[in-house]
Amino acid sequence: ITRQILFTAIFAITLCASSNPEHARAADKNDGIPNLNTFIKKVRNGDMSTLRGIYAPNIMAYPIMQQPEGDSSFVSTQPLVVTEFNMAARMNNIGLLAHNYLAGRSFFNIKEQDQITLIYGNGSAEGFIVQTILKYKALPNGIYMNIETKDYLDTKELFYAVYSGDRHLTLQTCIQNEKDPNWGRLFIIATPIVTAEKIPVSAGFKERKTTLSIGWTLRTRKSSQATGSLH
Repeated sequence: ITRQILFTAIFAITLCASSNPEHARAADKNDGIPNLNTFIKKVRNGDMSTLRGIYAPNIMAYPIMQQPEGDSSFVSTQPLVVTEFNMAARMNNIGLLAHNYLAGRSFFNIKEQDQITLIYGNGSAEGFIVQTILKYKALPNGIYMNIETKDYLDTKELFYAVYSGDRHLTLQTCIQNEKDPNWGRLFIIATPIVTAEKIPVSAGFKERKTTLSIGWTLRTRKSSQATGSLH
């Protein structure tokens, strides 16, 4: 995977700047969340290999669509739909993208230890527990600062930090700050329920190690070694 492809992928939802007010209002109307069984019946299509829906009690019940082949920057502009990130699938993990003015709004209501259920086309369900919620400020020259730890990652490091490792689910959207809709990035990382307490994830870097939550480890470079304009 080349650096340019990674750059494009990690910035995929900076398209959130092109907010459509009518779509945003439609996203706000997602308050009639059905029960899980009703939602499964709604989204299944018989294809056991395809992700069809994401469900979090009292938070969201959205259908999932797939990116077109070869277009890792595509994110659905339908108000109540999330998009499966095909580059995460290449890492044998699951990535789901949404604009922060559409379905991604719901991501901000998710908390650590919440349960998320993914629905496949044959009606089967896979449960995940949220382990870590990461917020990064986007800086010049493709640098990202962890808002909590003040550690820095470049685009490639951030991609591998949130999408590589043992099997897990990552939700991604943008963070808006005042009038800047692309100010930062939100990543919600959840592990399968059956192994949620024993999945270590390492980005594989040689610098200082920061433990983020139970069983979840992220390697970052020391703040003093960050490059680019950071102020």
